[in-house]
Amino acid sequence: MRTLKRNSKIRNYLFQTGALETRDETIIKKAKQQYWREYDKQLKRSKRNAKRTFTVSFQIQELDRLRSQAKYNGINIPEYIKQAVKADISNTYVIPHAHILRHIQQLLINCKQQLKTIADKDAKNWLGINKNYDATLTIIDQLGKTITTSFTQAPKISTLIEEQIEKNPEYIQELHTIINHYNDRQKP
Repeated sequence: MRTLKRNSKIRNYLFQTGALETRDETIIKKAKQQYWREYDKQLKRSKRNAKRTFTVSFQIQELDRLRSQAKYNGINIPEYIKQAVKADISNTYVIPHAHILRHIQQLLINCKQQLKTIADKDAKNWLGINKNYDATLTIIDQLGKTITTSFTQAPKISTLIEEQIEKNPEYIQELHTIINHYNDRQKP
């Protein structure tokens, strides 16, 4: 039999059960098997407790809409449901093709870093010529913030309508037409 480490859990278990005191190989072997059975059972229990699963059912019409939205966002249905729940909890919305947007955001960050490096080199220039890289950095910062806020914080529909009306006053007529068309379809 291989010697056990002095403070290992299995050694402590064998001492508690009294298997080591008997010095019988078969009893020690059975006690080890029992220890690993209990260990596996406890490990599986902790994994189940750490991860909860829920079963959700949908009607066929809802499932079709869910499938199309998941496809539009470039993910599968379970992942879309998960993102939708997370978005609802955090008061944001599901970002279509989030991996592409994260890539764009990373490109902006890299571009900003490169411009900053160029600006630092020019600042050390012995002629002291400043090529106005600070203004460019500010623009890229604003662009990055705009991208981040527009894709992580959903604007209210009332705000969007108000902005559209300010830009185009004829939009009110379009809204009236849409509402009347909807009301005509709802009448039996």
